[in-house]
Parts: sequence; structure tokens; C-alpha cells
Amino acid sequence: MPDFIKKYLDQFREFWASLDKSQKTRLYITSAIVVAAISISIFLLTRPQRVVLFTNSDQKQIGEMITILNDNGIWNTAQNNGTSIIIDQKDNDRAQIVLAQAGYPKKGFTFEDAISSIGLTTTQQDKEHIWNHQKVSDLEAKLEMLDNIDEAAVRLATPKTSIFQNAGSDAPRPTAYVMVRPNQTLTSSQVQGIVMLVSRSVENLDPNDVTVVDNNSNILNSISRDDSISAANSQEELRKKRENELEQKVYDYFSGGQFDNFDTLRVVANVMLDFDKEKSQIKSITNPEGMDGGAVISSSI
Repeated sequence: MPDFIKKYLDQFREFWASLDKSQKTRLYITSAIVVAAISISIFLLTRPQRVVLFTNSDQKQIGEMITILNDNGIWNTAQNNGTSIIIDQKDNDRAQIVLAQAGYPKKGFTFEDAISSIGLTTTQQDKEHIWNHQKVSDLEAKLEMLDNIDEAAVRLATPKTSIFQNAGSDAPRPTAYVMVRPNQTLTSSQVQGIVMLVSRSVENLDPNDVTVVDNNSNILNSISRDDSISAANSQEELRKKRENELEQKVYDYFSGGQFDNFDTLRVVANVMLDFDKEKSQIKSITNPEGMDGGAVISSSI
């Protein structure tokens, strides 16, 4: 043992031997209080801060969200009879992103919810996921407000613009997939209304990049109808337009109320147009027999 340590130990023994019983008792109590205070302080400083991640009366959705959090190794617990999820504050941002990528919460994720989900430690990529989820939730709520739609689900694909993109190439365009559960047969104009609602709600989303399907996987907007066939620029375009018209007529007929027993319906038409035949009408006007000069067709004074 080093001499300086031995020296301090000898001094401590002398000091301890010089104390009477009451002084030793007071020293024991003081030391215990100091140790307890330090332990409590350490516990309070290192204790995880709990926050409410989500509250919903739908216990089925709460259970699905808890399963997702458990699969991603995020600590959580259910409270208030299974209507609230409690997590560590440090995991709040990550939990929001994980649930948003899985499409939760399914309803009611408002602009205010998105704002409250963004903190100082939220990265730009996480913010984009949160805003995208809020936009999807808003579109689903708008579609379900329509009288002929019982349920709607929207998926958005918004590509990121790279700084390395060639200036001459086309910019990547967003796309949208919309699934609706209608309570009645939708007309072409109603389907087009859904397409326009979605495309006008998403920046740079072209209506041609929106796909609308029903709950039986039937594509509702596969045909872009044009009432004027004469607008076709080629024989092939004219044939395709006629083909699409026939398919739409058959689809509209069998999707009526008397044919509800069909779960899915596919219509394929193969139209052959004969562009080689010509139909003409000729009206020939000649002079009467024996007349060599010009004939007077009409005259006026």
C-alpha cells in the first residue's frame, strides 16, 4: 500500500476514535441522508419522461398500433382502459414516423396533430413523412364526406427532386392510388370528380397519374372518354376510342343494380374498323339533249 494512502487511513482512524457515540450516530444519520438525496436526484434525472402518443376510443386500432411499436422495439404501454398509448419522450419522433409509414392513425390525423408531432429533433425526412401522412388523412376524410362513398383509402407516391438530375430530363411526377368503397354505382362524371379532387389537392399531380379503384379491384377511371371521335389524329386512335366506348357501355350495363352478384368484372373489346371501304354520293347535272350552250339553273331579276 502506498505511504500516502496509509497516512490518510491512519488519520481517519484517529479521527474516528476521537468521536464519542453521539457524534458517530449523527455522522451515520447525516451520511445516510446525503446518500439518499444523491440517489433520489440521480433517479429523477435519469428517469424516462413519459408522453401520450395517441388517444382513441377504437381499441382495435390501439392494439394494432401497439403491435407495430413492439415490432420496432419501441417501449410502450396502454392506459385508460386501452384507449391511450404511453411511450418514452425520447422515442416520440421515431414512433410517429413508424406509425405514419404503416398508415396510422387511420383517421383524424389533422394539421394540428402534424404540428404537434414536429419537434426540435425532428429531421427533414421525418417532417416529410409526417406532412405526407397528414395530406393522405385529409384526402381520405374529404372523400368519405361524399354521399356515395362509405370508405376511402389513399396512397401517395411523391418522388424527391435530386440536385444531380439532368436539366434536360423530365422532372419526376407524383402518383396517387385511390381505393373507394361506394354505396352505389358511380357514374363516369362522379369518378372524374374524385380524380380532380385528389389531383387538385396534391402539388404537381396530373389527373392522368391518379388511379381510382373500387373495393373489388375494378379500375374506375381506366378510360379517358372523349365525346368527339372526330378528334382522333390517326386510324389507331380512332379504333382505340371506339373500343373504349364499347367496353364502357358493357361495363355500365353489367354494373347496374340487377347485376350486383358480380364481385369483379373485366370487359375487353377487340374492334376492327375497315378504313379501305369508301362510301360516296354523286349528283350529276347535265344539259338537256340538243342544248349546246350553258344551262340556266336559276335566275333572278
